[in-house]
Amino acid sequence: MKAWNGLRKGLSHFELYEVVGIVVSILAMTVFFAYGDAVDQKQGVEGWHWYPVQWIWDIYRDFIPKAFLIALAVLLFVGWWKYRDLRWGVKKTLTIARVALPFCVLLIIYRALNFYIPLFAPVDRDQWLLDVDQWLFGTHPSLWMEPMIRPWLTDWMSFVYMAWFPMIFITLLLMFLHARQTVAAYVTSALFSFYIGYFCYTLVPATGPLYTLADSYTVSLTGGAISDLRQGVVSPNDLAVPRDVFPSLHTAISCVMFYYIAKYRPRWLWLYVPMVVSILISTVYLRYHYVIDVFAGVALAAFTCYAGERWSVWWRVRMGRQEERDSA
Repeated sequence: MKAWNGLRKGLSHFELYEVVGIVVSILAMTVFFAYGDAVDQKQGVEGWHWYPVQWIWDIYRDFIPKAFLIALAVLLFVGWWKYRDLRWGVKKTLTIARVALPFCVLLIIYRALNFYIPLFAPVDRDQWLLDVDQWLFGTHPSLWMEPMIRPWLTDWMSFVYMAWFPMIFITLLLMFLHARQTVAAYVTSALFSFYIGYFCYTLVPATGPLYTLADSYTVSLTGGAISDLRQGVVSPNDLAVPRDVFPSLHTAISCVMFYYIAKYRPRWLWLYVPMVVSILISTVYLRYHYVIDVFAGVALAAFTCYAGERWSVWWRVRMGRQEERDSA
């Protein structure tokens, strides 16, 4: 009993998503180093398993400092405007950096270990997903959308598809300005969507219509600079094709963001409604996902939004912590 009380006291300083994130990170690191040589042999390049890590780090190296400075500026302004206290903004910025860290670690793990999937599930299941779309619609929706393709529309879809990444952190900031418990619930829902989604990728590995239907497309997704940027960021040529299709995590996380914004920050729906709708359409328009992936992403979000708040509260009660409102 004394040992349990000591363990509970130590764990009470952490949120549920932090504890699970530490466990997942340890498991991921174990897999990364244990099977790194096997991945290198499969790709035929020594040290290849470090490429995805370097790629995502190059993105973070530019994004994280800018995001931190923006958050600091916003929170300094809020602190001065509401409390006439700049220290409030500094303190809250450091707190939100701690909350954002699990996302950063998870996204590195998610992208790096995605290329390990063929080792554990060597048979792609795209045909299953193609058959479901065919059964539902009588055709493949990304082919049906070809007459809609316009350069300006491709640029818009590319923009919203990439905007998904910073929107995760913008939503985090908006939740943070509401209440601490809201932050815990949002992060729990979002991270568990990633965990479950990644597990599904190992069960149903697939590359997506961009590759499986490449010979069927007659209209190219040409656009301007935004589309070129999206191709460089999302589909770099020096990386292997990932198996990250079913479910669509772009869809799942977007729906999680929409749920928490609608529930706790409805004044921001003017932005989130068109962005989330566009992101869901972009997953099919840009040929990254089958429509069944989008449906699965919505279902995953519905489950994690329902469970995330309850798991977060359960953890706090279990750890003997009072519910914190800590409204900003």
